[in-house]
Amino acid sequence: MIHRYLASGLGALILLLAGLAWRNRHERSPGVPLLLVPLVMFQGLLGMWTVTLLLKPLVVALHLMGGFTVLALLWWNLLESRGVARQPPGEPLPSGLRGLAALGLCLVVFQAFLGGWTSTNYAALACTDFPRCHGQWWPQMNFTEGFTLWRGLGVNYEFGVLDTPARTAIHVTHRLGALVVTGVLLLLVVAGAAAAGWYLAAGPGKTVAVPGILGLDRASAEAELAAVELTLTVSSEEYSETVEKGLIISADPEPGSEASAGSAVAVVISLGPERFGVPELIGLTVDEASDALASASLALGSVSEEYDPVAPVGQVIATDPPVGESLKSGTPVNLVVSKGPKPVKVPDLAGTPVDDAKAQLEDEGLVVTVTEEFSSDYSFGNVISTNPSAGTKVDVGGAVELVVSKGPPPVPVPDVIGMSRDDAVFVLEDAGFVVAVNEPPVTPLNEVVLQDPGGGTQVPYGSTVTITVI
Repeated sequence: MIHRYLASGLGALILLLAGLAWRNRHERSPGVPLLLVPLVMFQGLLGMWTVTLLLKPLVVALHLMGGFTVLALLWWNLLESRGVARQPPGEPLPSGLRGLAALGLCLVVFQAFLGGWTSTNYAALACTDFPRCHGQWWPQMNFTEGFTLWRGLGVNYEFGVLDTPARTAIHVTHRLGALVVTGVLLLLVVAGAAAAGWYLAAGPGKTVAVPGILGLDRASAEAELAAVELTLTVSSEEYSETVEKGLIISADPEPGSEASAGSAVAVVISLGPERFGVPELIGLTVDEASDALASASLALGSVSEEYDPVAPVGQVIATDPPVGESLKSGTPVNLVVSKGPKPVKVPDLAGTPVDDAKAQLEDEGLVVTVTEEFSSDYSFGNVISTNPSAGTKVDVGGAVELVVSKGPPPVPVPDVIGMSRDDAVFVLEDAGFVVAVNEPPVTPLNEVVLQDPGGGTQVPYGSTVTITVI
């Protein structure tokens, strides 16, 4: 069961890899992940047939080789995803060495199949002695019977169906294959070592020390390099305060380092002393301007500040001398730095309608927020105060809060139910309310039976309260 769970997990992983590869097919070929999908499905069939066909050796051996193939393709996909498999080699291998490596790979694959065939036919213990078998160098063997790949359906192969000569033939063949594979691999190692030795001693891998060519002219440097099988190429020309015009300032690889024989050494040739132009400093901070001046071989001079309606605080808005002027190395350049926009004085807006006050502040470049409070001194919608207070200086872009009146604060309505008409009117008017009376022509009880709003209701000061008297 564990094998089934692991196989199912592997199948899900391969489906995920195939989906990701197809989605990213414009960046990398999805060939290997897509090939893995039918391969792992076929592996599932081989696993099923291993059971249903009663451990048929050919099916079990193919199942083993399929597993190796899946593993190899997953490894290849990993190398491709990391860019290793796509890296071109520096020099191609000799054709003979490539052919020997291909032969070695084929023999290893065939030997793996022989191992599976030996195991599935229960031939691993056919020979119990080594290096001889059954006390003989060439024992009795039946190769035809041992390597019959298909014996029809319905045969149970558990514990094997072959006789001793057939199993011995399989076992001996696996031994001989191991000897052949070992010999070829040893030959491949020797050939690889020989090829590596040639590569490093006389081939493209041969290295030589780069001679000292700094301070030489081009002709002299070319002669020095030619003496050690190197060539010269000019990568660029640069100004120098210390190296005369036409002489070499630097080399890559550097003198004293190792370089491949026959390769080129890139050099930088001096144009002589340079006069340095003031770089573009507008919009930089003082630290950035200082670094830019240092990079241009100039020095930072005095720094002064001025208000500027556009430039943020700390940015350079002018230089002296101006940008582009040519100067000697180390000449100081003075900077004028922005203090930001000139601060705005908050006006006295108490009693001003909120829309007018907001427009006035926004015209000055300020950001306005509004809060509301009850006030008995200012009408509804008029400004009570500002935060910061009037007269305070605020930077352009700063925030000013307007405190706006919501009118008088609410007060509770007295409860006048059951009072006489005159008493109710007196109480309500005394509390600051306007009274409206609903009464018929005749009021025999002279008593308030209804009021709107009801007693205890919070309403603005001066609101109208209607009473009904009967």
